[in-house]
Amino acid sequence: MGSAEVSGLAVFGGVLGLESNLASAATVLMHIITTVCLLVFGITSLYLLKFDLGQVWRKVRKGD
Repeated sequence: MGSAEVSGLAVFGGVLGLESNLASAATVLMHIITTVCLLVFGITSLYLLKFDLGQVWRKVRKGD
């Protein structure tokens, strides 16, 4: 268990009085939501910046 899980359990379980299973599920759900948001915003940002990952990969493989 990491510090994010412990703080989630402390907040949801201790402060809000939820069951530990429900608090753990809420913490895992927040991890999933955070991961999805980071991926969506990251890919959208790269697209809006017209960043070509294929070109970067070709340059890395060629050694330029």
